[in-house]
This record gives sequence, C-alpha cells and structure tokens, in this order.
Amino acid sequence: MYLVISSQDIKNLTLALSDGKDLTVSEEFFVPPERHLVSIDQALSKWKVAINGLKGVIVVTGPGSFTASRVSVTIANSIAMTQKIPVWGIENNNELPLKELIVDIDLSKLPSKTFTLPAYNRGPNITLPKK
Repeated sequence: MYLVISSQDIKNLTLALSDGKDLTVSEEFFVPPERHLVSIDQALSKWKVAINGLKGVIVVTGPGSFTASRVSVTIANSIAMTQKIPVWGIENNNELPLKELIVDIDLSKLPSKTFTLPAYNRGPNITLPKK
C-alpha cells in the first residue's frame, strides 16, 4: 500500500491508502499542520497499516497554503527517508478531489524519488521587519 497525503488548505488534511491505481480508503481531518503527524498515526492505526509496511508515499505538493504544502511534503519526505521507500510528488493545479487526482496517476510511469519539493502558485508574501 501507498500512503497518500494531501493538504492544500491550512486546516484540512486528507489521508488515503492507494494500491497504486485507486484509493482503497481515505479520511479527511480538519486539523492545522502541527497536527498532521498525529493524524497520520491515527489513520494508519485505524486502517491497521504499519508504517514499515508501506511501499511508498504519494504527496500532493500544491499549490495551496504555503505552510500546509511545506509540512505535508516534509512529512512525506521524512517517512520515505526513514522507511527507505520512494516518494512521488503530484501537483494538483485544478484542486481536484483526491480520488479524481489519483485515478489519473500511473506510478509506473513516474520516476520514483528519494525526496520531493512543494509547488507554489505565487511568490511568498514575506512581511518586512519593523524598524
């Protein structure tokens, strides 16, 4: 099974398992990014899937909330690195529901990577320090 992580909104995390072609189970969590790890642990426990039994991680890299994208990509990269499994980053420019997005993905045609990067749809809005 592949763990699928999607968080294009700062307060919304969707987790799923995929057999490589379709989603077998999914769940939505209305949590901020600092609760993503706990939500992943809860979902895997509920689905009776051990993290060391995953074949890979699929993460929606954006575009979306900068923080949510960075956190979900960092978690996906960390899981892939610690478990020595591939990670695939997928952009969701049309903000399709996860089930629709995954149906169009053929993992066998995508290069597996050891890490992926977030995708942004605009430049950062950085506040200048006060003088």
